[in-house]
Amino acid sequence: MNQAKKFLKDRLDLTVTKADKGKHIVVMKTEDYKRKMNELVNDTETYVELSKDPTTKTLKLINTTIDKWVSSNFIEKPIGRKLKVFHCNPPRAYGLPKTHKEEIPLRLIVSTIGTATYKMAKFLTSILNGIVGKTEHHVNNSFQFAEEITKKVLPVGSVLFSLDVVSLFTNVPVDYAIQSVELRWTEIAEHTDIEKESFIEMLRIVLQSNFFQLNGKIYAQKFGVPMGSPLSPVIASIALERIEKAALEALSERDIIPVFYKRYVDDCLVCAKLNEQQSIMDMFNGMHQRLKFTIEQEVDGKIKFLDMIIRREEGGLTTEWFPKDENGRYLDFGSEKVRKGWTQILDDHHRSSGVVDTGGGEPAKNGLILDHRKQRQKLHASNSAKQVKAKRISAHKSSITKLDMLLSTGCEYSSEQIKAFADSTTALIKHCVTHQHRFDLAKASVLDRTYQHSRLNTLETFHIKSSQHAVNYRSDVENMSHVYAEILHTVGTERKRRNTRKNSTDPTLSAPEPTAPLESTHLEKPPDLCS
Repeated sequence: MNQAKKFLKDRLDLTVTKADKGKHIVVMKTEDYKRKMNELVNDTETYVELSKDPTTKTLKLINTTIDKWVSSNFIEKPIGRKLKVFHCNPPRAYGLPKTHKEEIPLRLIVSTIGTATYKMAKFLTSILNGIVGKTEHHVNNSFQFAEEITKKVLPVGSVLFSLDVVSLFTNVPVDYAIQSVELRWTEIAEHTDIEKESFIEMLRIVLQSNFFQLNGKIYAQKFGVPMGSPLSPVIASIALERIEKAALEALSERDIIPVFYKRYVDDCLVCAKLNEQQSIMDMFNGMHQRLKFTIEQEVDGKIKFLDMIIRREEGGLTTEWFPKDENGRYLDFGSEKVRKGWTQILDDHHRSSGVVDTGGGEPAKNGLILDHRKQRQKLHASNSAKQVKAKRISAHKSSITKLDMLLSTGCEYSSEQIKAFADSTTALIKHCVTHQHRFDLAKASVLDRTYQHSRLNTLETFHIKSSQHAVNYRSDVENMSHVYAEILHTVGTERKRRNTRKNSTDPTLSAPEPTAPLESTHLEKPPDLCS
């Protein structure tokens, strides 16, 4: 490995980069890489070369506006100091090879990390995130979509098709995007103390800073929001929410109402009557002259959306996961790191236990996942686990005591004071308030132990997702990647099999079974969580 690194480092005629899709490493001739990058930026319809670097001017505008925010008490001084930047470079452009296409073209990527607008873009994004994704059409992630879509009933004569925005970031007009934000200012005002005019001014500064550096030259993007900016995705979502709302309302006036319409970023899945398909397509394409949609229709009752295949079956829909990577795997199990990690996780789940009575007649997982990495140098692992468990249990008992004190003053479970307390504490307390019962915390047990902090969140997410009666907030697993679908299915199957043997009086079922290695496991059907 060291020899390979040294060889590639010494070969200035070679460029090493990662592929646009998948986990591949690409080695290509430097002259080919530079030629393809120049071809991209020489597209005069999309980019223009600037004679001067606008970084200093942009930096001054942002810092001046931040000073105004602080003096007007829109933001606190410590926040203002964190947002300010004094020395930085312009955004940097580079290319990622599209190995899945002929002649391997490059995708232009712009990195804005450490630039004049980066901190402010993240700050504005944190405010605008509070208003996006609130519509019934929004898709948060694949898991949520899979659970929801399988409940749909398709009328006879309906078809599935997807709409995809063409080059989203380079085609969302800045003026249209800003106008879309202004139209929703009443919602935005609930998330910030900054005045509308000043907020829009800063928004315009960041969105118009769509320049980048390549080979010592400065180029600007003629249209659209800046590529690589943390602000661009949320701005594009606000613009698309405006378009979809207007399009669906206009279609409704013509008595064209899709069976359902779902969107994840710029990918839309639609179910409608066959004779209405073209009208829907034309309506969306007529919303703005620069924002255009392409269509993909179902084939043999199937259509790809996100990282799954939607399949029409007997008036309903089923889903199955498919890998986007060219190697055909969700995870490359040939990787030693992956093999050790997932083998350990499966072993952890085989050792998991601890079911308690919640007092409501329904069993619920009431376990703790402990990270005693810090204590392992001083204490034996089991002693450390006991200490962490006691600390976690004590915290829950303290919250329950506060709840009981409120109830003793005459407050009802349905009172606003009790509801406010439940919302401000843990999921366990909210569960106690909702179902009006208590957990037997004396019987709580440790589900998993880990010495590695990086593994803690994965273990916790797995338990929450795979436990039927977990009381945790489900938001803990919203960002879980589809690559875990098969492993979750394996864990769930093994858990059911183990519980069946444990509770059975049949000696043949009670006997322990050897566990098949992960690489030999084959998913015969879509995972339970998706079907």
